[in-house]
Amino acid sequence: MQQEQWESRYREQQVWSRDPNPWLLEVAAALTPGAALDVGCGEGADALWLAEHGWTVTALDFAPSALRLGRQRAEDLGVADRIEWTQADIRTWRTKQRFDLVSVHFLHGPQPERTAALRRAWELTSGSLLVVGHDTTNATQGHGGPPAPVLYTAQDVLADLDVSGTQVRIAERRSRFTDDPDRIMWDCVVLLQR
Repeated sequence: MQQEQWESRYREQQVWSRDPNPWLLEVAAALTPGAALDVGCGEGADALWLAEHGWTVTALDFAPSALRLGRQRAEDLGVADRIEWTQADIRTWRTKQRFDLVSVHFLHGPQPERTAALRRAWELTSGSLLVVGHDTTNATQGHGGPPAPVLYTAQDVLADLDVSGTQVRIAERRSRFTDDPDRIMWDCVVLLQR
């Protein structure tokens, strides 16, 4: 989770597709739109989709170039008034607001950093927390993603958080296809609800 590396990547090219995460679409479709926080929003595909579907979104990333790209797409799509683009690191970002939906997608870093980020995201959740990442099995059975030391499982996410008294709706490994139909990616998907 190095800010300078991500900023350099976003300055040079479009990093992600413009498609929202499929697991977010599944989860958000079952929720009543409200206030959403998109942690590590990147170029904003998830934030844009949420805004287009009635959510008021805070899109959080520490790379200003990513936020600039997302802001421009929001203008182009006519949803700029529904998204607040915020440059910050979730681990140190302070707000009094709580969110009906917090999404943390593909936030990979060393375990102590991941734990701090997920705990802060959970503190800001008044409704649902959706965590999606490359599952540890993706390194040997899947395709793409970061190196094995920063991958995690659903059980790792649950261990990072105090989930006592929480509804664990989803905590599993899920497969999805890449652009190459012969290649599968394995995702860790966790949905918690207060």
